[in-house]
Amino acid sequence: MATDAFGQTVIETPLTAEQVITLDEDVTITTAGSITIDDASDSAALYIDVADYSSVVTNNGLIDVSLSSASAPAGIWLNGNLTGGSILNNGNITVDLSNSSYASANGIYISGDVITGNIANAGTIDVYVGASSSSSAWAYGIDVEGSLSGAITNSGHITVAASAEGSSSSGSTYAYGYGIRVVGGFGVDGEVVNSGSIDVSAQAFGSTSASAYAYGIAILSDLDGTITNSGTITVAADNTYGTASAYGIYVSGTLNGTIDNSGTISAAAQGTLDDVTVYGIYVDGVGTNGRINVSGLIEVKAITAHIPQVNL
Repeated sequence: MATDAFGQTVIETPLTAEQVITLDEDVTITTAGSITIDDASDSAALYIDVADYSSVVTNNGLIDVSLSSASAPAGIWLNGNLTGGSILNNGNITVDLSNSSYASANGIYISGDVITGNIANAGTIDVYVGASSSSSAWAYGIDVEGSLSGAITNSGHITVAASAEGSSSSGSTYAYGYGIRVVGGFGVDGEVVNSGSIDVSAQAFGSTSASAYAYGIAILSDLDGTITNSGTITVAADNTYGTASAYGIYVSGTLNGTIDNSGTISAAAQGTLDDVTVYGIYVDGVGTNGRINVSGLIEVKAITAHIPQVNL
């Protein structure tokens, strides 16, 4: 790691340890730079511990996290709010986690709010999470734990896979995969734009009390802003026993803003013994100003021994 006279951190060589940033300064990983970690004690390849970050992170190189015992690592982790700054990925971020118990991993993770800043992926984000011993696997491409007043854009490729394995006599097993997730807090009045590809799969095996959920773009609050898809969103959930649910675009609260799909959404779910639910676009309610515009293609498919619930 090197810091120039202007206070910018530049990573231009291969590094093999977690990089921790505690100053509100620009961080650049060049095309020749990389961060590769395989130490379970590390939280992220690039960990930014700044309460209100207003600078710019740019990855033009490689971030590679491959762990077998950590619980919640990330490629890039901002432990704070994004306040006018940007996190830009033009390179490759890969996070691969396997664990015998609870396992959760993120490509880009914001623990606070995205207030006026933006997160943009023009490269590739690949997140693979596997859990065994009747536990849960959670995989996120881009995850914002707070509210979104800024923007998240994907013009590149996001691939997420979560797999959890139990046994017929074991307890609950869960697999959750999210391409882009915003928890929302008091609501989301910013924008999420996908002009690239988002591919999400969730698989749960073995346990008689199992659930598999796959989400392309998920807003876990009211949506007062916009979601725009002109690219492709592909989601698939597979479960040998319990619930299998797949959602291309999901809003858990009231839609007061706009969802616009001129691209392609493909959603599929397969289950053997229990509920199978598939939605191209799901909202819990629509307010007076809420709008859903579809000029593109939505494809849904459900396979089950019972009567499936299929919704466009």
